[in-house]
Amino acid sequence: AKIEDGIVVGLKCPMCTRPLPESEVRELASPDDFDKFVRFARNHEVDQNPYMRWCPTPGCNQILRRQPYSWWKYKLARAAAGVVVGVFSG
Repeated sequence: AKIEDGIVVGLKCPMCTRPLPESEVRELASPDDFDKFVRFARNHEVDQNPYMRWCPTPGCNQILRRQPYSWWKYKLARAAAGVVVGVFSG
């Protein structure tokens, strides 16, 4: 019922309240519910991470990741010092 409601963070055993790892959720949930769990967990991760966002292209479900400001600051400082640096990481 919690997965149906979009609750995927902090799932616990109903008997002892021990946190359930993803591997146990996979074993206990139906395939449809586990697919929802994965989708909701991914949505939660993107919503909570300031360095991630969804691709703005309609129909695209890819996650865009940007480097923290400190990474860009380092790259700009290196470029200002005349050191050739790559813009994209990967």
